[in-house]
Amino acid sequence: MFQVIRKNMALVEENNKSLNNITYLLTNDDNKYYYDDEIINIPKNQIIRQIGIFQYESRLGQKNVPIITITEN
Repeated sequence: MFQVIRKNMALVEENNKSLNNITYLLTNDDNKYYYDDEIINIPKNQIIRQIGIFQYESRLGQKNVPIITITEN
């Protein structure tokens, strides 16, 4: 996690050394608070589901990233 947008929304990067790191917007409806540099591990009984696209401005211009949430499998 590298930037908290709101209490339950944060920009995160996939930690996969064999692939390019992909940025996502992680969100939840459980009012779970995120914090900068937090590491999120996905429990075995849950999955990541894409629920939309998020647009934001960065130093390099406009970015579009998938919105994801962690849900029961």
